Amino acid sequence: MTTAAYCGDAGTITGVTGIVEVTNIEWDDTVDILDATSMDSAGFKEAIPGLHKASGTFRTIGPAVAPVGPYTAVFTSKTGKTSISGNIFVNKIDDDIPVHGIVAKVYSFVFTGSYTASNY
Repeated sequence: MTTAAYCGDAGTITGVTGIVEVTNIEWDDTVDILDATSMDSAGFKEAIPGLHKASGTFRTIGPAVAPVGPYTAVFTSKTGKTSISGNIFVNKIDDDIPVHGIVAKVYSFVFTGSYTASNY
C-alpha cells in the first residue's frame, strides 16, 4: 500500500534524493520594494521593485530523508497539471505529526535563482 493513500495525495518531486511521495507543496514569491522618493516626488512616496525572493516548504511521508543541500527540483501536483521547477536549497527539515505511524517530514527551501511555474 502506498503511504500517499492515507492522505489522498500523490504529488511528486524529482531531483531531491530519496523523496518518493509529496503530500503538500507551498511557496511564495516576494519582491523587495525600494524607496525611490526624491525631491521631485511632490510629497508622495515612490517605490521601484527590487529583487525577488522565492521560498517554500514541501511535506513528505515515508521513511526516506533527503539531506540539507542544493537540488534541481521539479514539483508536480497529483493531477499532473501544476508544475514548479528550479534550483532549490533545502535549509531545514522538521518532523511532522505521524500519520498512521508513518513519520512525515517538512522540508523548508529557498529558490536559488529564478523558477518556472505552470498550470496546464
